[in-house]
Amino acid sequence: MSDQSSMRPKEKGKNTEVKLSRTQIKQRQLRIFLLSFLCLAVLIVGGTVLYQFYLAPYRKVVLNVENSVVRMDYFLKRARMNSNDITSTVQQLTLEQVVKLEAKEMGVTISDLDIDKTLLSAAASENVTAISLSDKAFREWYSEELKTTDLSSTEYREMTRTLLTGNEIQAAIAQSIPDKLEQVHLHIIVLASSADAKKAMARLNSGEDFATVAKQVSIDTQTKQYGGDLGWVPQGIYYAYDDVIFKLAIGQVSEPLASTSGSQYLLFMVSEKDPERSVDISVKQQLSYYSFQSWLYQLMEKYTIDVNLDEETLAWVEWQLAKANH
Repeated sequence: MSDQSSMRPKEKGKNTEVKLSRTQIKQRQLRIFLLSFLCLAVLIVGGTVLYQFYLAPYRKVVLNVENSVVRMDYFLKRARMNSNDITSTVQQLTLEQVVKLEAKEMGVTISDLDIDKTLLSAAASENVTAISLSDKAFREWYSEELKTTDLSSTEYREMTRTLLTGNEIQAAIAQSIPDKLEQVHLHIIVLASSADAKKAMARLNSGEDFATVAKQVSIDTQTKQYGGDLGWVPQGIYYAYDDVIFKLAIGQVSEPLASTSGSQYLLFMVSEKDPERSVDISVKQQLSYYSFQSWLYQLMEKYTIDVNLDEETLAWVEWQLAKANH
């Protein structure tokens, strides 16, 4: 019996030691859990701050055309490609979104193969010394294009797709232009101010030859050497002045007209008229381009367009573009 009684305290002590160890383990687990939870909370808060200040601005929608959106990261890339001209970039991207939307309605589609052919052609045009463009040469060219534009391959191809879509629509417009149109043989004198225009007008009214005056006073270097002769033009080439030009009698000079920019003054004169004159290819291309642009601007009234560039956002955009230049 003495042996049994001597064993009991030892067993009791052993059980107490095991119980304490389990408590310590639970406490340690609790501390680890609390520490992990604290670290996770710090990461969540830090991640939220990082997203709000560094990532969220680049995901902001800058342009929304009928739920077809352009986000800030892409807008900045295109603005850099456009010499940091924010206004022109907004306008260009708006027109591109309109092209995409209209293409769906018109059933105009551009395949991946069409894009591949266009890119290969562009690469080949810059490697004119090569007999044929190798895969390696194309990859090098394409890699350099992505580096220069800062676009991803997906973005670059999508931009190319939109360009080709616009070309398809413009080609369709060109086919609708008649081979013969009413045209006038047009002449122009370009002057720097209203005062200069009035002086030139006085000389013409006194009987001086239009070509002679144009050679002496016109500031348009492309036409003055030809006496202001612009050749035969149909309506649409100088669309801003069509209402004046096509009402002039033969030999009649228009009143001085302010240019669309307002920085110059123009005098027009019509020397001949033809109600049905053949339209050459170059003129038809110009007409199709102007018609395409006019068509796009008219469509802008059809869609809901939201540009999200308030003063604060605009200042941030300008800051980002300025940083890229340094």
